[in-house]
Amino acid sequence: MSIWSPFKLTALHHQHLRLGATMIDHVGWQRPAHYTCMEEELQQIRTTGGICDTSPAGKFYIQGDDVGALLENVFPDVASLEINSTAISNLSVLSNSTIGPLFISRFSHDEVLITFSPDEEVPVSQVLKESLKGCLHMVDMTSNYAAIHVVGPGSVQLLIQLTDLNISPDTFPDLSCAQGQMAEI
Repeated sequence: MSIWSPFKLTALHHQHLRLGATMIDHVGWQRPAHYTCMEEELQQIRTTGGICDTSPAGKFYIQGDDVGALLENVFPDVASLEINSTAISNLSVLSNSTIGPLFISRFSHDEVLITFSPDEEVPVSQVLKESLKGCLHMVDMTSNYAAIHVVGPGSVQLLIQLTDLNISPDTFPDLSCAQGQMAEI
């Protein structure tokens, strides 16, 4: 007798299928492995660009007056993270073990979004829940937020066409973050 194990689907799942993706099961999610041959896809990324559905990445939204204290206690290397900035950090668990990289995006003085590899959700959740002191609230937004990673030489031009945010490299340097609309969503 086989045990049925359902997989999570990203918001883009059916679009991937319509575009001919070969799907794989990865950390509980159905994800596209490729659309054509890998060499062809890599060449496309190098010449113009590509988009990767990173929706399965863990996403914890934390809000509250004590966000600064949380950053100081859990991520001391990024405690002074400025608003509209993202930092990359690791998370210490147990005595000699670390998880990472984690991306910490600070949208305001009292809200951050922490994203990480989907296979690290349980330990990241445990450490953060133990660290929630004072006025802090954490919500798992993994299944709520779709996410894409846009890469390649044409990536900025593509994003400029999809959003009203001013994301030119002069005003929106690497590791910047903002909340806004993308493709009217």
